[in-house]
Amino acid sequence: MRKPILISVIVVFVAIILSMGWLLTTQSGLKASLNIVQTFVPALNVKEANGQLFGKLSLSDVRYQPEQGTAVQIKSVVLQWQPSALLKRQLFIQQVAVDGLILSTSEQSQETEQSSSDFTLPDIHLPLSIKLETLSVKNVTVAQTEASNTLLEDVQLELETIADDVIIKKLYIEREDGQLELKGRIGLTAEHAVDLAYQAQISDVLAETVIIDGNISGNQQQLVLTQHVQQPVKSEQKLVVNDLTSSLDWILTVSADVVDVSQLVPEQPLELNKVNLQAKGTLSSMTSSLQLTAKQPELPAIDLAIQANTDDMADWNIELTATPDNDKIITVAGKVNTNTPDIAFDLKAVWQQLQWPLQGDDMLIKSEQGEVMLTGSLKHYQATMDTVTSYQNEPIAITAKLEGNDSSLEIEQLEMQGLGEISIRQVILTGHQPQSLMILRPIGVISPYLTRLVN
Repeated sequence: MRKPILISVIVVFVAIILSMGWLLTTQSGLKASLNIVQTFVPALNVKEANGQLFGKLSLSDVRYQPEQGTAVQIKSVVLQWQPSALLKRQLFIQQVAVDGLILSTSEQSQETEQSSSDFTLPDIHLPLSIKLETLSVKNVTVAQTEASNTLLEDVQLELETIADDVIIKKLYIEREDGQLELKGRIGLTAEHAVDLAYQAQISDVLAETVIIDGNISGNQQQLVLTQHVQQPVKSEQKLVVNDLTSSLDWILTVSADVVDVSQLVPEQPLELNKVNLQAKGTLSSMTSSLQLTAKQPELPAIDLAIQANTDDMADWNIELTATPDNDKIITVAGKVNTNTPDIAFDLKAVWQQLQWPLQGDDMLIKSEQGEVMLTGSLKHYQATMDTVTSYQNEPIAITAKLEGNDSSLEIEQLEMQGLGEISIRQVILTGHQPQSLMILRPIGVISPYLTRLVN
């Protein structure tokens, strides 16, 4: 009785071994395996399959189209690996080549839930080592309802694992507007230490290619990014991020000796010297300060100091100081709300000892002191001005009320006292042409100059 049972067990075991061998080592077994997978995953469809699961296989026209979420279409996939390496506790993948990857997103799939709760990076202990000789992904496209965009042109990856560390020998990413090369080490356990070096080349911003060399080092408690931007916008940046998995506070410093703005905007001959940016904050707050010297042809150098801070990334306290020289000072301070469609603001500008032209003895106008109050938004704003100026060495007190939007400006009231008296009301400027104008008690010596101002 026992002998027939034993024979039956052996026959079943041999049948299983032969079936597994057939599934893993033959092309017909590959197609049978795909049929089994497609039975459990109806959204997956593979038009053509060649090769075998144990060794090298190629798939063509792979489609994954779920009822909801992101659909995936791949022109071709090639996978080659060495099953015998598993005997040495190693997953050895010689080649993964993906060509023609199209991601089709819907509005529902673009909605993501955001969570501010703390999270912990898990420790990953690999049961075997991994060696990936070549991963190649070409022509990655994101297709949406209205249009499709090429996300990546080429991706190349080579890596292996040593103990619980991932060693990235090469990561190369190419887009139409630039490329990135990266290599280094990422820890999978304990503090998850990181040490990565990268170089990025950006070719779609300036006339010359911008080259950036950087390094990312640290762990989940503190991560430090330092990078150097080469010419034509030579500068240095350093970003320190603390406590990545919970509060996440950060410190940013940026410095540059010279930034030629004409490289970014050819029609703007502006040079920024001694640029120094200091900023720190969290995910919801920030304080920052910026100092620089701005230079333009035929104008004096202007020292700028800007401070900005916020507790919610929406309401900002702003203070700007511009100093053409030791005597001339312009200060702008107030609040800006960026959480509105048109950006709301409430600002006050104060100045002293200004003149036009800004330098030289041949002055047309000089303002000893003055202030402007500006409230509203970019779509609709109000302004009041109060200043004492001198024209042809004669003092003139000027007060004005203005109202405007993104297409017109209305001078509701303009009072000028000195060399007589001038009162102007209801000047509406659309573009550069006044639509209506009423002048009371004009003084001849000023009216020609006033006419030039209005027009």
